[in-house]
Amino acid sequence: MRDTVDPFPGADVDNLYNAKHIKDLYLKSDPNYEGKFTVPVLWDKKTHSIINNKSSEIIRMFNYIFNEFLPEEKKKLDFYPAELREKIDEVNGWIYPNVNSKNTGRCFFPNSLLKPFS
Repeated sequence: MRDTVDPFPGADVDNLYNAKHIKDLYLKSDPNYEGKFTVPVLWDKKTHSIINNKSSEIIRMFNYIFNEFLPEEKKKLDFYPAELREKIDEVNGWIYPNVNSKNTGRCFFPNSLLKPFS
């Protein structure tokens, strides 16, 4: 099943490795990887590895991790403002188990339509 993938017409070309699917990058990073192939992915071009694949963590990292490369006005952008962190964490705490980690089809189809696929 891991080798079966569908084509994605209109997808951007991977200019680094010419990967056809996100699974190619997961397996490049770790040839023994057996988990789910998910996006987003924060990729390290120097080590050829995945740094992180959790959107809530990546957005927090964007608050500071690339600041040394940014102009001063961009360094001031705050994607995880202190006054909203509690609420952001609360929402993310609900989103991950109820949306992100579920079969995507469950978001679009009633359970009665999914029974044949379970």
